[in-house]
Amino acid sequence: MNPNDIIKSNKFSILIVLCSILVCSPFILLLLGSVFGIEQSLLYTFQLPLPDFVLSWITLWGVVVASIGLYKIKQTQEERLDEEKYRTEMIEKNDKTVRFNRFCSYVESLGGSNLLSRINAINSLYSLARFYPDEFRDDVCEVFVSAIRENKQVSITSEDIAMPPDVHRILELIIIDNDSVFVSCPKDLSGCIIVHWDLRSSKFSRNINLSEAKFIGCHFHDVKIQDVTFVKTQFIDCLFKNSEICYCNFHKSTFKQSTFDKTKLTGLTLSASSMQSMTFMRSCVFEDINFTDSKFCDTSFGNPQIGAKIELGNCSFVSTTFSFADKKIMDAFTEILKTFNIECPIIENNILRF
Repeated sequence: MNPNDIIKSNKFSILIVLCSILVCSPFILLLLGSVFGIEQSLLYTFQLPLPDFVLSWITLWGVVVASIGLYKIKQTQEERLDEEKYRTEMIEKNDKTVRFNRFCSYVESLGGSNLLSRINAINSLYSLARFYPDEFRDDVCEVFVSAIRENKQVSITSEDIAMPPDVHRILELIIIDNDSVFVSCPKDLSGCIIVHWDLRSSKFSRNINLSEAKFIGCHFHDVKIQDVTFVKTQFIDCLFKNSEICYCNFHKSTFKQSTFDKTKLTGLTLSASSMQSMTFMRSCVFEDINFTDSKFCDTSFGNPQIGAKIELGNCSFVSTTFSFADKKIMDAFTEILKTFNIECPIIENNILRF
């Protein structure tokens, strides 16, 4: 047998024998000295009495053995921790693989023909984004945005306008987002069509782009809309009731046959917008609004509360009326019209008629 193989297979036993010889070497020398008659003073050079030398020697090797024991214990603990860490990483890796497979399965179900399966898939995807945001938030948001933007089958001129329930559900999750799951995700919903959406007591999420979108027959009750982009967006037969719209951009947007009921409008850009057959009723509040180059046609304002910073440059009013309960507010609005060189309309019983 190869000597190297013998040493490798018995290295632990050989180490124990060598350590034993090293530890017991003083006693072995003493034994040899007594057998061969050698003086004990020649057996060690520490110039200590024999009992003291033996005690010191035992203490030294006791410390060495204890140190080795502590090192082995620490090494064993580190190996156990490394093993547990590896096991945990493998479990987490397997869990991630399972979750990713579930994500792919839900996305596939979202494109299926069964409505119930699609709604279940939407709720499951939302749960993944909510409980594992670092893994799925952005991907789920992108899937939801694509699902809304691909909903192009709705016709504005259709007599039976409808939108699938699964798209309604996605709108609730991504635009309202009560749990703030997608609040940091950019949501480009430009060009989408949103029909007969009845929204109550909610707040729009941030980072939403609804430019060139179409809202048809939508009702917004007690809703707050803030910092949302609505450039070139159409609102047809919509109702805003007891709501608040703040710091949104409605540049070149169109409002047609829609109603604002006791709604507060603050910090809006409505430049070059068009308002046709509109009704503003029950003391809507207007403050810091830019109406530059806007067109008002067949529109009525019921007791509007006109605040500061109203821009009406180059606006046109056709068949439009403003009814005021307070003559002071009417006079202030008349002064605003004069500021922008708008011809003062006919005044009858606190009603301005264009």
